[in-house]
Amino acid sequence: MPVSKDQAIEIASAFVQQRQPGLCRGLLTASHECGSPDTDRLGMGATYWSVMFERATPDDLVVSPGEVIVLVDEQSGRAAFYPVL
Repeated sequence: MPVSKDQAIEIASAFVQQRQPGLCRGLLTASHECGSPDTDRLGMGATYWSVMFERATPDDLVVSPGEVIVLVDEQSGRAAFYPVL
């Protein structure tokens, strides 16, 4: 059964917390996407969820980009950080 939007958000949240506790402040967006060469190399299937979180930073620090993106494969539920420049 395909991963729903709510499940993808839960998977992505747990993925970030397990690897980098305190990295994210809150959910920005979650969107359903189709594969591309960039996501193929990350092991995502033909369709996946792109879940974007606001990065937690002190108020006096500017970080660019200020977001953390986690991709969640729609079929397997496997999560991976999307490398952002």
